[in-house]
Amino acid sequence: MTFALLGQARNGGEVAWDLDAEQRLEKVPAPVRTMARQELERTALDKGQPKVTVKLMEEVKGRYFGMFKGSSQS
Repeated sequence: MTFALLGQARNGGEVAWDLDAEQRLEKVPAPVRTMARQELERTALDKGQPKVTVKLMEEVKGRYFGMFKGSSQS
């Protein structure tokens, strides 16, 4: 089952994007933008949210970059 089929099964179509979230995604470096888009849309679907918002982006960012907090050695 592909990501697209999963999205269609859960919400009848693609995940919508808030204008602010879409503009923010454009600032993500091109080499990782597609992967970031897929992860954000997957997370929105998992949470039952109809669209990707800046709030969701912050949550996902915290999940990935938060794992490095406190990992520095003294």
